[in-house]
This record gives sequence, C-alpha cells and structure tokens, in this order.
Amino acid sequence: MLPLTFSGLTLQPFKNETSKEIEFINIFTSKKLTNESLERLAEILQLIAENSQECSNKIYEKCVTIYEYLEKNENIFSLERHWKIQRIKNVIPKNLTNKKN
Repeated sequence: MLPLTFSGLTLQPFKNETSKEIEFINIFTSKKLTNESLERLAEILQLIAENSQECSNKIYEKCVTIYEYLEKNENIFSLERHWKIQRIKNVIPKNLTNKKN
C-alpha cells in the first residue's frame, strides 16, 4: 500500500497490525485535530476509497476507525455517522469478493 498524505501528514502502512487503530488515531490526536476535523478527514478518505481501484479496503478501514473513535469519544450520538459505519462495513466484504473474481 502506498503512503497517503493529508494536510502534510503522511500515513504509512502499519507494521504492527494489532495496534494499528490506536496508532492511527494517535497520529491525529497528537496533532490536536478536533473531532470535527477528524470527521471531515474520514469523509475525504471515504471519497478517496469510493474512487480508488487499489487499496480501497484499507482506506475504508481507516474511515471506520475514525468514525468509531468519534462515536466512543463524543458526547452526542450521531445517527448519520452510525449509518456511515454500517454502509462502509457492508462495502468492505463486497470489495474483497469482487477482487477475487
């Protein structure tokens, strides 16, 4: 997977798969990004994944990681965000099936 760059931050593929979600979120929280900025980042990543032929599942996984982080750490529940998570989780298995064919 190629590195992904956003606002001067470069995301490299993770070597340690067991803590990738924590590392991924720490990259952004250490840069003092607000929850609103994280939400926008997830939306941008989702658009990239929708239009990507390669590594879209990895990008979708990053979106879900951000959205789930926000669901756990915000005081207000967002039904729209919850639906986005569900839609992405439904797309990921379909992408894996299409790539095998």
